[in-house]
Amino acid sequence: MREARSELWLLTVSNMVSEHTFYEAAAGRDSRFTGLIHQCLVPGVMEALKPGKDDRHASTEEVPR
Repeated sequence: MREARSELWLLTVSNMVSEHTFYEAAAGRDSRFTGLIHQCLVPGVMEALKPGKDDRHASTEEVPR
């Protein structure tokens, strides 16, 4: 059995979104793809966006021209 990140990579390079194949229905594959994205990528992205992680980019000040 593959790791989730490996499975995501293989599905990313071979997936034709919403295309039915003889071995997997389009809706099932699209759902699996979305689940793998959430499992592999979203937690890391959400950590990076937490306030206080890097306050340099959290300012609402106007940028000088």
